[in-house]
Amino acid sequence: MKTIGITGGVGAGKSTVLAYLEEKYNAFVIQADEVVHIVMAPGQECYQPVINLFGNDVIKNDKTIDRKRVSDVVFEQPDFLSRLNGIIHPAVKRYILKSLEKQKEEGRKLCVVEAALFLEEHYQEFCDEVWYIHTDEEIRIQRLMKNRGYTREKSLGIIGNQAREDYFRAHTDFVVENNGNVEKTWKQIDEGHTNGYTHFYMQKADGGHIQVFDHGRIVENGRYGRVIYALITNLETVRENYGNSECNN
Repeated sequence: MKTIGITGGVGAGKSTVLAYLEEKYNAFVIQADEVVHIVMAPGQECYQPVINLFGNDVIKNDKTIDRKRVSDVVFEQPDFLSRLNGIIHPAVKRYILKSLEKQKEEGRKLCVVEAALFLEEHYQEFCDEVWYIHTDEEIRIQRLMKNRGYTREKSLGIIGNQAREDYFRAHTDFVVENNGNVEKTWKQIDEGHTNGYTHFYMQKADGGHIQVFDHGRIVENGRYGRVIYALITNLETVRENYGNSECNN
């Protein structure tokens, strides 16, 4: 069984990638945020410890935990956050690991794990590959404003508090660009699933030349960047994107 980890900033469209992997490749998809709801439900592992931490005021009429109230307390008293994380994150990991083991026993070929703090909480330790879903910042801002009703200022603030792009790229194995062209996104996902991951990626630097990176380290910083990237990864893909003439130079 192969396990792929999915990470990326808010508004990157990770759910789009998860849905495609689930539909096309029959992947078992598990998201840490959904598991949080499960482990905090009445009778579950984190229910009583969270109440002990925040008090009975966070219990709603239906006996479930009021996550908004918990969030408000954490916002007002940040020291509660680390204590809450100490309760939630280990339980979420245990639940995910048990779920993956069950899928393996049932013969599942592909599992996908997504978490907001994937790298920070070291979910990569039990994944075979980690994919970074990248979307340009302005597109992420527009998505947050449209889909969640955030102001531009709030969107920028949330994005600014998350890990930087170079951190994601340096700590992941494969990059999926998800800037709105779904056909291009699907193609990248297919390539990642079929051909495995690559630690290499390229980007345009100031002045127009191409930089090639290996796990965040520059291995080429000049006019031959695209050609070197093609030789390292997939020559045919670069031919399609940039034409035969440049690859033959």
